[in-house]
Amino acid sequence: DYTDIADKIIQTAAVFGSAPVKVRYVIEKRGGKKVIDGLKVDIIQPERFLVPPDASNSNVQDMDYVIHELPMSKSDLKLRKNSGMYDISEEDLKKVGDVYSKSESTENSALENLRGFYSGVESQETTPTRSYGTVLEWYGYVDLDDDGVDELVMGTALKECGFKILRSAKWLDPRPFVLINLSDIPGKALGESFPDML
Repeated sequence: DYTDIADKIIQTAAVFGSAPVKVRYVIEKRGGKKVIDGLKVDIIQPERFLVPPDASNSNVQDMDYVIHELPMSKSDLKLRKNSGMYDISEEDLKKVGDVYSKSESTENSALENLRGFYSGVESQETTPTRSYGTVLEWYGYVDLDDDGVDELVMGTALKECGFKILRSAKWLDPRPFVLINLSDIPGKALGESFPDML
């Protein structure tokens, strides 16, 4: 439903100034049957999408790097481990979900309540569960073969295990992100929000 997606993008850009969007082609199978075969569009929470502070425009393809921080459940990490996508040990999997402090839990809950307020959803007073880890997806440049030319690389790391590298690969496609701004600020990547303009 692209109307719903467009509404969410506009709302996020209006409240925060920028709406990072991840667009990719996904094929997912469960039990031998395809459950997803097509485009998947995710609107990323702006505080979970990091760009270089000196980036001069919102074109994600021109930036030195971009980082997408995403919460991932223990079961999702295990699924990626079993499929050979992530290199993670059982020891590291045990650490996921056990290192959050009370202050981080309170902060995450406050962010969810704020998002709920802006989207018209009533806040939930329940404490978040601890079964989620934080995976950082990094797209940047590294000289992989010592030829003096940097190649575009995608790497993922698990925060709970001291940023242990789960996967790294040469990235041949464009980065799967678009940064949509409500109002561009000259010389800056992130836009100006509606409250800032007021």
